[in-house]
Amino acid sequence: DQDIVFCEDYPWLSAMKEITLSSIKFFTLVVSLVHFFVTRVADLRAIIVTWLSGQHSCQDGKKLSTAGNKLMARTLSKTPEVSSEGQVRPAIFKPHAATTQNEETSARVLTQRLTSAKSLESALMELERALASGTTFNHFHATAMLCLLAHRSHEMPMRANALCGYDVAANAICKLYEKEDLNEGTLCCAFWAISTLYHKVPELHGVLPLINRSLAPRVDDLNSRHVQSCMWAIATLRKEQPTLRQLLPSLLRRLEIVASSMDSRDLSYCMWSMGVLKLDEMQSRGAAEALQDASCRMLSVFGTRELAQLSWLMASFGTPHTMALLRIPTLVCQKIAKATDRMATLDLTQIALAYAVLEFWNHAMMQAIAERIKKINNNLTDWGVCALADAFGTFYPSTSSGFTGTWGVTGGENETSTRGIIYGNLLELNTRDQAELVFIGDRCCEVSKRKGKSITGTLNEMALSITWSNGEVWTRSRPAFANFQNFLSWELRRRGLTSKVKWARRGPERYLDDVNA
Repeated sequence: DQDIVFCEDYPWLSAMKEITLSSIKFFTLVVSLVHFFVTRVADLRAIIVTWLSGQHSCQDGKKLSTAGNKLMARTLSKTPEVSSEGQVRPAIFKPHAATTQNEETSARVLTQRLTSAKSLESALMELERALASGTTFNHFHATAMLCLLAHRSHEMPMRANALCGYDVAANAICKLYEKEDLNEGTLCCAFWAISTLYHKVPELHGVLPLINRSLAPRVDDLNSRHVQSCMWAIATLRKEQPTLRQLLPSLLRRLEIVASSMDSRDLSYCMWSMGVLKLDEMQSRGAAEALQDASCRMLSVFGTRELAQLSWLMASFGTPHTMALLRIPTLVCQKIAKATDRMATLDLTQIALAYAVLEFWNHAMMQAIAERIKKINNNLTDWGVCALADAFGTFYPSTSSGFTGTWGVTGGENETSTRGIIYGNLLELNTRDQAELVFIGDRCCEVSKRKGKSITGTLNEMALSITWSNGEVWTRSRPAFANFQNFLSWELRRRGLTSKVKWARRGPERYLDDVNA
């Protein structure tokens, strides 16, 4: 009653109420009509399409069957496919879509089984069964199979064809790489894997020329890992496949660009490759400098292997990076305690010889290397013995002339205590302090000013003593590492390597090439 009275007092409110109710009814009617027409139009389109195609009609040929209605409604209700140009493509019913989907599913399953295989035999058997059942062999399968073979080469006999199912896999891989449209990752992976397995997989050797041909026009598209894989493969097969060197000029140019984005592993392998290959200095200098610059930014994360490769690269090209030369000895001393015997045998010997080639002496580093090598002397390689003999003979010669050598002071009972070691223009005292020498003629030198004073030393005629202006007299002593050098000399004689020490500076790989030639 109160509402009626309220509306009578305000007639305009009653009018608004009527208008609102009418609007709601009208909107509901419009929605219903739209829905009705949309439904009828869809049915009409289905009937027209079916009539034009002559399919899904009833037996009397006049009315569309219920099954036809449902099938056509599903076909027409799919979202239209849009092309890359933004145009809507006509919907086409594909009767073989299910078959294609099954093939894709089986291909994915095969890839997963290959990558998760626990042994080579199981992977090869899985691949053979899949190919026999009609699964299409694609580049994912090739990459997975080659990587598995390379990473598990230690499980492989002398020849891979002794493995059951290998012949089927090799045949599928060879046929796949005959295609011209494989991507760079697939090509570089095969390049690396076949190089790793070269002597065990002669059936795959024919793939290498195909890879060479396919990669040649695409080098400018390779990323840092691809470049590293190619450089390593070419260096590994430097004797077996010399024609692969045709890729080197373009690879070196690409290396200059991508070196800054390489991680420590990629840098190490590229530096090793450049150290092994006999490259033209003018052609490869830019790549060598790019590798040095990139390595200097990552020195703190380098292990002994990376430090050895960087040192040898600088020695090979004779263009050392000053900061790297100064920092590497400190890093070696820090990491040497954790170095395994294998690291010490391969890496420390190479670092020592690299610094000898560069004539950059660091007594603390050489002392640390000698102490570590003494613990594994029976496991040294022939090249390692030659390299150490060369390095320590360079810095600590047994018969010295001039100021170079180990000097001591004679005390009571004619005992001589080491006072300092001189190499080149550098003096290192037994207190580990260093000083630079300025030579005045052949028999006189001056120590750089210290605390405002300058000390002059004079070498006697026999080059056996130095008399300093402060009254101290130094006499020539045994080399600082005389016992260690005697051991190296004995090893050289025992192994018949005395005449081969001169070959050590060619590097461990090229040394073996020369010895085996």
